[in-house]
Amino acid sequence: MENLYLDESLVVLNKPAGVPVLPDGWEQDAPYLIQMVEAQLGRVWVVHRLDKFTSGVILMARTIEAHRALSMQFERHEVAKLYHALANGIPGWDEKTARQPLRADVGHKHRT
Repeated sequence: MENLYLDESLVVLNKPAGVPVLPDGWEQDAPYLIQMVEAQLGRVWVVHRLDKFTSGVILMARTIEAHRALSMQFERHEVAKLYHALANGIPGWDEKTARQPLRADVGHKHRT
């Protein structure tokens, strides 16, 4: 993982694909991002998550005050997330928006 920014309140990382942010329900002994970060920096708080197989920028708080302030910004939709996808070939459209609701997976209550 690559540190993009670090100060006394925040850590911003480039999360690699294949690493879960929190412990994986399927592979409980597998390493996860929070564990790796805390081994280097001490206690951090999750502000938002990226899926295990998604790479990209992730923000973590290093203080409870920073966590509270950042969580409120996400809750009030003051933060915008932008996702890019790599495509093999040329899609038949210029822009695509997906608007499907999340659903609980049958038999896996911790997953959506």
